[in-house]
Amino acid sequence: MKYMSPNENINKPLRHICSPESLINIIRTGIFAPTFTGDYGADSGLNCFSEETGFISQSFWGQGAVLHLDWKGKVKFVDDTFPLPYPKNELLVFKGWRAFIPIRSKPELTRITGFEIYDQRKLKNIFEEKGYFLSKIPLLREKKYSNWYNKLYETLETQVNSSRELIINREK
Repeated sequence: MKYMSPNENINKPLRHICSPESLINIIRTGIFAPTFTGDYGADSGLNCFSEETGFISQSFWGQGAVLHLDWKGKVKFVDDTFPLPYPKNELLVFKGWRAFIPIRSKPELTRITGFEIYDQRKLKNIFEEKGYFLSKIPLLREKKYSNWYNKLYETLETQVNSSRELIINREK
């Protein structure tokens, strides 16, 4: 098992793939709510990757957006047989396929540093579901969407730039 000290941080940002809706919620609240919350769940926490930790093709529950994260704690390289429960406050790197931050790790160790939304269709669906597509005139609809989109990005960027720490738990 290989360790990296906090002074030997992973140089490239960690990335978490999710849906645009999840990304917006995570940035606005500063909370990632894993599906599994027990200490003995192999997915009780935040799955992520970077070029340094390795990554193979996978399927994801939600897609369309990427959350960029900075990790400030200890990094441990492990294999698939690493036993549960996973230690808190350590980024576990399962070589070749994922990095993992266990649930209830200290929020000050994980900072949101940026985001990308690459599935504009899903973003437009959020816009429509919120009832913003009230106009039947296409040009007016597009103008409203453009204004909403710009305001959304501005709001999210402001929240990211305010040094938002990330809580990995079901509740604050």
